[in-house]
Amino acid sequence: MTAGWIRLDKDVLEWFKEKVDAAGGGNYQTMMNDALRQFIRSEGQSVETSLRRVVREELAAYGKGARRAKKR
Repeated sequence: MTAGWIRLDKDVLEWFKEKVDAAGGGNYQTMMNDALRQFIRSEGQSVETSLRRVVREELAAYGKGARRAKKR
């Protein structure tokens, strides 16, 4: 569903496209919508709550990368 048009800076668009490519494919528009929804949900959260969430996500991503490296 197309709700409307927005203008994005080229560097922002390229960043999302590169992330999708690095992840092995997908849809950069979906990734952008997910990022915006996550931002909306985080509004009103304390800095501590946001930081804890980010640290958990990064640790999980690091763990996945470490497991892949061990398999090699």
